[in-house]
Amino acid sequence: MKDYCADFRHYLIHVKEVSDNTLDSYLRDIKRFLAFLAETGCADPIDAAVELIQTYTDGLKKSNKSSATILRNVASVRCFYKYLIFSGQASFNPAKSIKLEKPKKKFPRILTGQEIESCFRSPTART
Repeated sequence: MKDYCADFRHYLIHVKEVSDNTLDSYLRDIKRFLAFLAETGCADPIDAAVELIQTYTDGLKKSNKSSATILRNVASVRCFYKYLIFSGQASFNPAKSIKLEKPKKKFPRILTGQEIESCFRSPTART
């Protein structure tokens, strides 16, 4: 199998100019995705159908990955296919049609009046 990760890494660094953290996350996600494809008998990601990518995301859900992790994985796979299109290796992005729920936003906990008063009464350090 072709070394997609090295070429994708180059694309992320020199074309997309992603941060180091994004680079590490996307490469880790794509290695996991390519391993999944190999396990299912799909020798080349260019041959992966939408249904196979949906099966991959369903597997992430079943393995109790957080919503944020699943969303990032899908973003990684979408970006990978954008790279394949950019490099002329693919003609369409099968991950583009994968729909996921966005995680619910957690609202911050608001201090009670009593907690606020307690903060104001606490001693302050002066330098």
